[in-house]
Formats: sequence, structure tokens, C-alpha cells
Amino acid sequence: MLIGGQDFHMYHDVIQAIAAKAEDFWVNHVLKDIPPAPINVDDIKKLYARDNGELRNLKGQITELQEQEKAVASRLIMTIADKTGMTIGAYKAQNATRFSSTAFKKDHPDLFEEYAKTTSTRILRLA
Repeated sequence: MLIGGQDFHMYHDVIQAIAAKAEDFWVNHVLKDIPPAPINVDDIKKLYARDNGELRNLKGQITELQEQEKAVASRLIMTIADKTGMTIGAYKAQNATRFSSTAFKKDHPDLFEEYAKTTSTRILRLA
């Protein structure tokens, strides 16, 4: 087909497929007032923009419990210090980089056995 001197090919099967999808969307979603299923994260955020407050409440409870845990741990450390006379420094989180002996043992079992050394330590675990 020539339009304005340009040759256009009509893809009737593509046009029919698009028309069928449009009709399906109109009949099954617009007329029935049913939103289509979400297809990406933005759709999900729009569909569930508001929660019933349950998640917000849980996050608040978690924060409160973490603060209580820190307070109890601090009181315990101070009690141990008072009872033993030991001076205990700061109670804080720290990051550490550790060697993965499990992965090394899996990848190089012969070298692991050659360099493995067993030691004994004492640790105070608070439950």
C-alpha cells in the first residue's frame, strides 16, 4: 500500500492480535472494574500503596525490642563489672573480615588438613 509516496505493509495478523488484546483488557478489566495483575515492582507499589499498618507496627516493635536488648545487655555488663571488680569497656557492634575455612576445606581438603590447627577457647554466651 502506498501512502504519501511511502510503501506501508499491513500486518493484518499483528493488528488482529493487538485488537484482541485491547478488547480482552476492555471487557475483563475496564468494564468489570478489575485492575490487571501487576507486571513490575512499580505496579505492585501502586496496587498496594497502603498497608493495614501491620508492617509499620512490627517495625516499631522490632526497634523497641532492640533498644530493650541493648539496655538489658548494658545492665548485665555493669552488674558483672560491679560484682567482679573488672572494668569493662564499651559494648558496640563491629565489622570483621573472616577467612572461610569451610569453603577452603571444600575446595582444597589436602591443604586444609596440612594447615589446620585445633585450639581451645572460653566464651561467655548470654541467652
